[in-house]
Amino acid sequence: MKMDFFSYPLNTIFYGPPGTGKTLHCIRQAVRIVEKMDKEAFNKAYPANHVQLLQERFEKYQKEGKIALITFHPSFAYEDFVEGLKPFKNEKDDLYYDIEDGIFKQICLNAAYSLYQSQQKRLLQDSEGKYKRNFDAIYYEFLDYLKRNLKDDNQEVIFETKSEKPLYLIDINKNDTLQFRYGSGSRSYGVTKSSMALMYRRFSSVEEIEHVNEDIQKVTGKSNSSLYWSVFNRLKIFEQTRNTTYNYLLSNRRLMGKPVNDELYQNMKREISNFTYHQLKQADFQKAGNFVLIIDEINRGNVPAILGELITLLENDKRAGNKHALSTILPYSRERFSVPPNLFILGTMNTADKSISSLDSALRRRFDFQEILPNENLLNADNTQNQTSHALAAEEKEKYQAKGKEIFEQLDLEKMLRLMNARLVRLLDRDHTIGHAYLLPVLSAKQPVFKLKEIFYQQIIPLLQEYFFDDYGKIQWVIGQSFFDDTHDEKDFFFPKYDTEYPVPDDSYEKKSYVLRPLSDEAFLEAVKKIYEKER
Repeated sequence: MKMDFFSYPLNTIFYGPPGTGKTLHCIRQAVRIVEKMDKEAFNKAYPANHVQLLQERFEKYQKEGKIALITFHPSFAYEDFVEGLKPFKNEKDDLYYDIEDGIFKQICLNAAYSLYQSQQKRLLQDSEGKYKRNFDAIYYEFLDYLKRNLKDDNQEVIFETKSEKPLYLIDINKNDTLQFRYGSGSRSYGVTKSSMALMYRRFSSVEEIEHVNEDIQKVTGKSNSSLYWSVFNRLKIFEQTRNTTYNYLLSNRRLMGKPVNDELYQNMKREISNFTYHQLKQADFQKAGNFVLIIDEINRGNVPAILGELITLLENDKRAGNKHALSTILPYSRERFSVPPNLFILGTMNTADKSISSLDSALRRRFDFQEILPNENLLNADNTQNQTSHALAAEEKEKYQAKGKEIFEQLDLEKMLRLMNARLVRLLDRDHTIGHAYLLPVLSAKQPVFKLKEIFYQQIIPLLQEYFFDDYGKIQWVIGQSFFDDTHDEKDFFFPKYDTEYPVPDDSYEKKSYVLRPLSDEAFLEAVKKIYEKER
């Protein structure tokens, strides 16, 4: 089975220091994978400065269940990622526990079911390419869909005749017969499965029914043709949108906080469990599409504990349908599980987070790693216009761009960040540099100097304090002395006299301390200039 994924790795982790745009890079790659575009075509369709279009497309694929985004954290567990027992309350407010599928298992089901549907459509085509419709499968899915609406919706389920008269669905009996009533009438009318099967095999669409009474009665032998036309029309609409309906249910199953249509969900699982991956063709993958799971801050979670036994199944050749495909029995549901070959996993990792242990070596072997470093070139004056929001009116754009350019007449942000990062690499390493994303908001700010000042005092200096463990001497080597005041003065404090058992600390215990110096806008600009000017 050959799978063409435009040579993009199935498992990738983007790593680098904070503020380099790793999450945004993941979002761009996820949309590119779903839309199956090469790098050149994608950059042309989604320019780096047009974030709004990218965000809209990303949210669209999230709603369709093709992309999922999660963030790992220290308390994130296998039960959240794959499956586990979760508490629920019923209508009587009684607490009970049930097995709930995690987001990884759900998107795997999405990807697998999409392949299953593509395969089934191809296998049901005859030699002339015409679709041999499997009525039983579509009809039972249709009934599941209607039962969910009858159970969950407060409003009535309404069908319409060809003349747009309302028909009210009141029941679906054990023989799979649909019961309707017209308007406010009390009499009910039934539509049987066998009669609907005759129509389904005779007509490929409602457009083929030119004369409702004559054509339908000839096929079914039943009267009340308008009722049969209404049900057949609704069935065909469902058939055309069934893939979207299923993906919507899967993608919203967990987010809604309760199981959505468990009968339909379990039916999907049964179909996937009987799915033969080895019968897949390249055309099936093209129709099914790609699915992406983004794991933000992947190194903040206990990755071996979260993935459990699934870590082996992530490998390319261990995916379902491949030469060395493997599956496992999940511990809670006892269901057989494998990872589909059309699911891509993207992760981000902040290399400066030393409070988190390094990634498990077994995980490193199964992922490709791409380093995302600070790009100081994005901070030059030529990019001021690119960073301006496309949602602004023309006159507002000009105003923002003019203000953004003002700061470049006084400061060289590109050179400033480049030199700061060069010093950080010398003092620490390149994992502890400062990303360009910290300073990008300055380019489109209404008050760029004020924004830069805010970023320095609230983000960059606290980040340096963390890097150097409050060693202000080293922080001054990076940004200069102008931002700090020395508070060490022996006149300002004294040590009480103790006996010899508790001696007064000598000079080796003394360490200079500093406080941030309040700077005016003019003084702040001068302090920033000193960061990159030779005369410090």
